Amino acid sequence: SLGVLGLGSMAHPKHSDSVILGISESGTGLPDRDYYLLPEHSHIRDRYLIFISRMLQLAGYSAQQADAAAKKVTALETVLAKATMTKEKQRDPLNVTNMTTFHGLSGMSDLDGCVLDWRTLLSAHELDGHQLQEINVTNPSYLAVVAQLVCGPERDLHTLKVHADFHLLNLLAQCLPKAFQDEKFEMIKLLSGAKEQLPRWKRALRVVD
Repeated sequence: SLGVLGLGSMAHPKHSDSVILGISESGTGLPDRDYYLLPEHSHIRDRYLIFISRMLQLAGYSAQQADAAAKKVTALETVLAKATMTKEKQRDPLNVTNMTTFHGLSGMSDLDGCVLDWRTLLSAHELDGHQLQEINVTNPSYLAVVAQLVCGPERDLHTLKVHADFHLLNLLAQCLPKAFQDEKFEMIKLLSGAKEQLPRWKRALRVVD
């Protein structure tokens, strides 16, 4: 998912032969919430800021625009990271199993009267909410934070759009000119310790597979 919510199909937690809609946390580019919050990862956060700026510059942003946008994107992702569930809590299936209905989504995402427009959101994914008998939300409290970011009094639609721009570039980097691929690999190298990038033909095969 490119936005601040992840929507996808999943096996029913209690009936494995059934497939339902799952709504999960999304929108952060670093592997885990700790990368945004712990001091020992500050060097990675600094490099991530540079990575965002460079990707946006490759897409046509000026250096000044890209630097400013990168700071706003990382600030947004830090808010999202704080709202995400820790890895320890995620290991307990009961913590990530929160069944609801289409009408129940509004109650989960209601914070001070600010509610997400689920009908429009699901329609954009070609889903009819009234036909979804059961939905699993991995982290209900996360929905309320997203609601504030999207429709609260301090919402910043420009930052949300720039955030989407960056994550689209990041997702499609392997299909874009070499400069995008090289820039992304530098970030991957820092996070994973990879020594060199696979030849382009091997990466192309992975995309096809």
